[in-house]
Amino acid sequence: MEKKTARDLIILHEIGKKGELTQRYLSRRLGVAVGLANALVKRLVKKGYIKAVTLPRNRIRYLLTPRGMAEKTRLTVDYLKYSVHFYRDTRRRIEAVFNLALAAGVRRVAFYGAGDVGEIAYLVARSVGLEIAAVADDHKAGGPFFEHRIAAPEDLAHSRWQRVVITSFNSEPMIRERLRELGIGEELVMSLLYLAEPLGDVLAAPEPVGGVPVREAVAGGAPARTAPEQGRGEPSTPDDSEAEAPGE
Repeated sequence: MEKKTARDLIILHEIGKKGELTQRYLSRRLGVAVGLANALVKRLVKKGYIKAVTLPRNRIRYLLTPRGMAEKTRLTVDYLKYSVHFYRDTRRRIEAVFNLALAAGVRRVAFYGAGDVGEIAYLVARSVGLEIAAVADDHKAGGPFFEHRIAAPEDLAHSRWQRVVITSFNSEPMIRERLRELGIGEELVMSLLYLAEPLGDVLAAPEPVGGVPVREAVAGGAPARTAPEQGRGEPSTPDDSEAEAPGE
């Protein structure tokens, strides 16, 4: 769903719930400046979707017109269709990546990102038998994520995993940079965005592990690495299943 269309739906939905709302409240719901929120409302007024009624003390109450109600219903249906498509497409993408990981010998992963994509990834991981060792998020540390307690990214080094999966689409560049700052190399990071790349490019590292390329090591040609107590989070052996992630 386009951003402009999504904003229209939010405005119509909020006005449908309570017509007497402030531009500041609406700007917070939309995630935009107050001036832009005001402009978006005025545009819907011009389209005939909203009617503005002046109240005492210079207050304004917005009402949905019959056209506005019809538009709200149409946009809601479109949004539900988009949500179902997003879920199916995201689940298919994640399942393909996880199956590649399992085929390469990866059994334990950490998630970086506890949003909608992370929740879908959790369900897929459970269905394919991939163990989640830890879940990290910059903004939700300490909160719940299914049976996990969300960790701060810097705590990833204290849990045992073989790969960190970036479970966010929009924040991937920022997360990659944060992982580099934490000393977690690109070779230990899995993306959900690059299915077209060969398995080796998704999972392998350019450096050898104990004289054996990581592609072979992960597939069973050499013992996998374990995360050290400080600094870089690195792979662990699949039989470390008894180790608990922080806060679990």
